Amino acid sequence: WYNMLIGFGLVVLASAGICLALNLQKLVHIANVDPQTGRHKVHFTKLPKWWVGALLNGASELVNLAALGFAPATLIVPLGCLTVLMNSLTAVFWLKEPFLRRDLWGLLLVSVGVACVVSSQVTCDTPLVTPAYLDVALRKPLFWSYVGLATASLVVLHVFVRPRYARRYSWVYLTESALFGSYTTVAARAFASLCGRPLPGDWANVAKPG
Repeated sequence: WYNMLIGFGLVVLASAGICLALNLQKLVHIANVDPQTGRHKVHFTKLPKWWVGALLNGASELVNLAALGFAPATLIVPLGCLTVLMNSLTAVFWLKEPFLRRDLWGLLLVSVGVACVVSSQVTCDTPLVTPAYLDVALRKPLFWSYVGLATASLVVLHVFVRPRYARRYSWVYLTESALFGSYTTVAARAFASLCGRPLPGDWANVAKPG
């Protein structure tokens, strides 16, 4: 439970940071548009606030990475939807974007889905992230079966589905994003196993030398 709470707290912190970073960058882009021509005044990479947002986003993702060392990916990844929930409110009050009825229904469905997934994981043992984690994963046929299935699905979506349906249906891009997201989750867990303390998930390591 202790590690679960640490992981949850890190995810909340990371989600808030990502939300703040994305909205800050959006504000920078809005302010950079010339109202008369509708074009950008300068390239966005020349704006210091844009880089502040980029660095904050990167730092928040590192916090997400640390969270994967304390709790299962099946708990941490769904909680990443907290960014969506936070952004839905931040964009309304900060960016003055509209909040539609369908947005409310979407947020309710996301919340219910996340609650179901999280409630099924809170009693599970936290998988240890050790330096041998990557070696063990690479030897499992199930791991390579998943990688092959996900890759084949991406190819089918990109070659056959996207040209016909992507302009009309958003689920094409959402599915592609979900498949790519599963790659990044596995990669993050593997990367955490190669890092030093305290990323492998033992909070007591923070106070230990080297």
